[in-house]
Amino acid sequence: MTKKRKWIISAVAAVIVAALATGVGIVLSVPALLRDLYGQWDTAELVIRFHRQEHRLPLSWNDLQQVYSGSGSQQESDGKSNGLRGGMSLPQLEETIVIDFTRLPELQQIAQSGLPSANLPKVVHTRSGRRSHWNNAEPNQLIYDYFRETRNNH
Repeated sequence: MTKKRKWIISAVAAVIVAALATGVGIVLSVPALLRDLYGQWDTAELVIRFHRQEHRLPLSWNDLQQVYSGSGSQQESDGKSNGLRGGMSLPQLEETIVIDFTRLPELQQIAQSGLPSANLPKVVHTRSGRRSHWNNAEPNQLIYDYFRETRNNH
């Protein structure tokens, strides 16, 4: 085998190994990405449910427990029957998502005052720092939209 042929084979092998490593990395990151995506959406939904039910803002994850457990027909501790999308338990949501409960009133005030949603405070976000979310399901926008609707209904 000539030197040139050995070099080409080595280069092709290196490209294949790099592509496989990249593919494996992407595949391994998908479950964490999905937890972040669904976790943000489900957390926003819990904040909205709590406000609808209690007519006040939640002060902690403990407050959200009652709407997490009280949603859906047959409850399971794994979150699969509570009407949420991600199938995560409340402790899993809390491990994945951050809620700055102290800033929820600020988000509510922005929405109810009619201010635009261009620069909403990051009240709900991922612990991982990922900024990805499902289309039309950015958590702070969902909460803003809910508060905006409640403003128009009163």
